This record gives sequence, C-alpha cells and structure tokens, in this order.
Amino acid sequence: MKEIELEFSFEGEIWNIPGDGLTIREVLIELGCVQFTKDLQKLNVFYINQLIDQNGINLLSWQQLKAVRNVSNRGRTMKWFRTIEKTTLIGQESRQIKDNFRVKAPNQRTPCLATTRVSEDRRQKE
Repeated sequence: MKEIELEFSFEGEIWNIPGDGLTIREVLIELGCVQFTKDLQKLNVFYINQLIDQNGINLLSWQQLKAVRNVSNRGRTMKWFRTIEKTTLIGQESRQIKDNFRVKAPNQRTPCLATTRVSEDRRQKE
C-alpha cells in the first residue's frame, strides 16, 4: 500500500480566496459583524465588487443577488447584506455606492444570469 505524504498548514490567512478588491469579510469584521461565513459560501460571494453592477456604480439588491445565484427570493434580507448596504450606499432609493467603493466599468466580477434555452415542447411549463 502506498503512503501519500500530505502536510496541512493553517498558518496565516485561511480565508485566502484568489481575486481582487476589498473582501466582504474585511468590511464586516471591521464593523463587528461576525456570523456570516456560511451565507457567503452558499451564495459564492466573497468580494464587494461581486455585489456591484456591471457599470461599477450601483449595488445589486438582495433579490437580484439571490436571483442570479438561483436561490429562492423568499425570506428576509440577511444581516450581513444590510450592513454592507449601510456602509456602501449613498442612499437606499438610488442604490448608488460611495466613491471609495466604486469599480472601473465594466466590472468583471458582476454575477450574470445563466440563460436557459426555451423548449419547443408546448406541454412543458417554463
């Protein structure tokens, strides 16, 4: 039987995810919000620029984010997302973000809706 030599080292930052920009984790920890990691993993969102639209000016709404990730829109907006909104938005009505959070257009990290092909079978509801 062969032995595989594996070595795990947890020195330093465990949350090292390749990408660029400000992480949601950094912002939330700075604001004292701690319980959020499972929700971020479910939605596959780690960077602030993943929550910003393609123009780099507006923050996506909670419903838009969940729709893009194919998750049910039911339920409340998560506390971590409300905290991000309070920190980044100029005003709730316009969804425009503050200048220090803006991203150069086009924002490459914006989540996109996956298009599905419409079936020609009229018996199937879509």
